[in-house]
Amino acid sequence: MGIIKLYHQELDNQNNYEFLNADELTANTYNNFFTLIKSLDGKFLLSKNSFTLSSYWTKEKLEMYTKEQNLEIYFVSDSEFVQLPLYKQKCLFGKYSGYSWEDIPQNYLHWALDETLEGTQYHNLVYAEIKRRAENPFFNFDPEKSSIAFGKFKDTIWAQLDDNYLQWISNTFEKNTQEKMYADATIRFKEYSKITKKSRI
Repeated sequence: MGIIKLYHQELDNQNNYEFLNADELTANTYNNFFTLIKSLDGKFLLSKNSFTLSSYWTKEKLEMYTKEQNLEIYFVSDSEFVQLPLYKQKCLFGKYSGYSWEDIPQNYLHWALDETLEGTQYHNLVYAEIKRRAENPFFNFDPEKSSIAFGKFKDTIWAQLDDNYLQWISNTFEKNTQEKMYADATIRFKEYSKITKKSRI
């Protein structure tokens, strides 16, 4: 069945929960848990990976109740939730779920900042990434807006470059160079775009 991993915060007289391993669970477990939360008047934010419950539903009460429903919950600690540098962590919600924070377009980050509850872990992560980029423009990269600054396709938007050329850049330039980082980020962006287009058909 699988253990459901949640991160919990108490904020503004309500309990905020973030669903950390939705993709690892069976469809049956996920659907049962989602239905259970809705039955408790839970409100989901953005994707189904973040939800709030009333002040009554503390993590202790939620854990006890889910056990009665044959569902098992594990609450992760702050140290478990944040183990990697922020920009290497994975975003767990929305359009760019599964992307490293460093690969998420700037305009999406600003949208997410407005759409998440202030004070929650997700909101803080979005804000921290925006702040980090402002302090270090090296990482401020958007494949759909940034242009390549070298080679025969100079001034071309990264997302418009041929897949083979992007792979050549990735293989040619050394690890941690700006060129390789931008190429790898664009490759992942294009792969994700193909997947989302198929899912809409």
